[in-house]
Amino acid sequence: MTILNQPYGMIGSKGELLQFDGVKYSLLVEGLTGVSHYPVSHDSTATPGMIGELYHTSTIGKRLLSFVLMVYGANRAELETNRSAFISAINPIYGKSVLLWKRANGVIVALDVIPDDGTPSFRNDVLDNATSWKGYCDFIAFDPCYYDENEVESTVQGYIGGFTIPFTVPFTLGTSDSLASLYNAGDTPTPCIITLTGMMENPIVTNVTTGEFILVKQTIADNETLVINTKHGSKSVTLIDSDDLETNALNYVTSTSKFFQLAPGFNTIRFTATTQGINASGKLVYNPRWISL
Repeated sequence: MTILNQPYGMIGSKGELLQFDGVKYSLLVEGLTGVSHYPVSHDSTATPGMIGELYHTSTIGKRLLSFVLMVYGANRAELETNRSAFISAINPIYGKSVLLWKRANGVIVALDVIPDDGTPSFRNDVLDNATSWKGYCDFIAFDPCYYDENEVESTVQGYIGGFTIPFTVPFTLGTSDSLASLYNAGDTPTPCIITLTGMMENPIVTNVTTGEFILVKQTIADNETLVINTKHGSKSVTLIDSDDLETNALNYVTSTSKFFQLAPGFNTIRFTATTQGINASGKLVYNPRWISL
């Protein structure tokens, strides 16, 4: 039986997979832990004589999560070994860890977390003949959104120099289709990574649904790749040459461009360019995101 909101596993900061299946570890949800709750701050103003306040915007803050950790072992020595292995696996020196949940529809969702100060902490009264050890884990998710661990791809039609050149997301020459209608199954705007490879002049990728676009006012050479990341805090444009040398190419994108997100629901994506070589290809991938499980 799957317990509601209880994670089934975690990918440690060095890539280890920890299973919360009751063999070595269980990570238990108790009470209001931050799994579904998230902090929100509101911006508003009030003037003298005004009834109430004028609402402007809301900001969702970092997510704070608390769990009970159970460590299991056949004896005291095995308990200590498993406990040490868990602490080592989530060492924040090596970066973020990832908590994993499985939804009723089979979709695996993930949340990037960092252990809070002193995590995990354990009771110090464990008996020598004990086969379990109880501790407490607090995590911080600086990005509070859960995301589908599998990237989503679709199909789209390009319009190059007045002629119709097909491409898919990832787009491939030789495949015929219409403009892509990408479905963001999440309930919050989702960033994407756009990769353009091969010769193309002044490519534009437009989210027709939102009206936002990214215009690259340069020519990408036949042996080059341009990677555009639209995620807040990680926005970047990187040019990769034939020797796999990476160069910051943020100046390739015009000041009128918007590093767009995919809105919840359907998004229509269009690709255009002045000219394109026969080896041109590319892709647009994204991970749907949710504000709550």
